[in-house]
Amino acid sequence: FISVPIRSATSSSEHAEFVALLNSYLADESLTPLERAQFTIQRRWLSSADSSNVAELLCVFSCMPGLAGLPLADGRVTLWNPVAHLHPTSRGSVHINSPDPFAQPSIDPKFLSRAYDMKAFLQALRLREKIIRAPPLDSMITQSAIPPSSVQTDEEVEAFIKANITTFAHPVGTAAMAARNLGGVVDQNLKVYGTRNIRVVDASIIPLQISATPASTVFAIAEKVFVIHVAVENLANANERLRILF
Repeated sequence: FISVPIRSATSSSEHAEFVALLNSYLADESLTPLERAQFTIQRRWLSSADSSNVAELLCVFSCMPGLAGLPLADGRVTLWNPVAHLHPTSRGSVHINSPDPFAQPSIDPKFLSRAYDMKAFLQALRLREKIIRAPPLDSMITQSAIPPSSVQTDEEVEAFIKANITTFAHPVGTAAMAARNLGGVVDQNLKVYGTRNIRVVDASIIPLQISATPASTVFAIAEKVFVIHVAVENLANANERLRILF
């Protein structure tokens, strides 16, 4: 995995365009409170020289024989190198659309609905091209399958992105931990607002994607809810003992 800040993958003028786009989104009065809070954090990440460790782009390199359907009878190995945009600005929705708890929800990801995200993907693909066209990889790669070598211009790359974009196995944020007045779903103790003791213990509480795969963070969330549960149980037992005593 190569996690890269947009600042490191762009020129100063290109980086300024990303900041300007975020500023224009923050000026939109139709933003939800949670979107405004999220974009404010993202702008700080983009603008601060101290945030160079915050990665917005991800390149994945893995050698997998036969991936993408390439015939490898001659012994060649396929290099799988997708790119991901870790902090997109587009916002979709997930809604219950039936009283049947087993019915599929209505999901609209609204990929690329903001220009910022297409620019990020373009930069990520440019970065990938720089890597695979540099030694020693350049001497090992004989052909490009996805995207095909015929895809060259920005317009062609954008069309390819629109036709092939998908999620990347690590969704977060559908039950975000945030203040209730911002539109958060759970509080700092992972309890769903408006309930007595319903807690969410998975990646959906993470309000912004982190700059890495989230597995370790999800383990930490599970450990936190265990500590909370023990504390609640201990408090309940202590209250019961006090009730009996007095």
